[in-house]
Amino acid sequence: MSKYIDPALERRKYKRLDTHLTVDFSVVRIKGDIIGVDEWIRGTSRDVSIGGLCLKAPQLTKPILNYMIREQVPLELKIHASYLRKPIRAVGEIKWYHQEEDVNEDLTIGLSFTSMREEDRHELVGYAKLFKITSKIAVGISVLLFFGLVFLAVMAL
Repeated sequence: MSKYIDPALERRKYKRLDTHLTVDFSVVRIKGDIIGVDEWIRGTSRDVSIGGLCLKAPQLTKPILNYMIREQVPLELKIHASYLRKPIRAVGEIKWYHQEEDVNEDLTIGLSFTSMREEDRHELVGYAKLFKITSKIAVGISVLLFFGLVFLAVMAL
């Protein structure tokens, strides 16, 4: 479900697309390890843009995220945009995090891409657009099939 965001209040540079993709991420280790972060963590995107993504981040805690934001610790990303090719690789920086009222809910983090091949950026956004369109088509077909079955059931009476 999309929320209305007043364009005057929107600070993002790029339009976001609601897309749920699998994203593996790991800390880019420059000065040693950060305690509490596994080698690779699997999350799910909530939305994607050409400039970054919003990610549900299991296993990350507020103290770790505060440290990562303060120290500008980069994350290596493997974005699984399609099962037909290798994941899109990128490096991102955490800009913010949020936790819903339910404290058992995973934290959501906002990432800005700091390094990604230009063709991968466009492929990622193209895939997100295609995913959004095909999801709407699938819902439309499901509704048509449902009403078709209802019609056939009524006609059989």
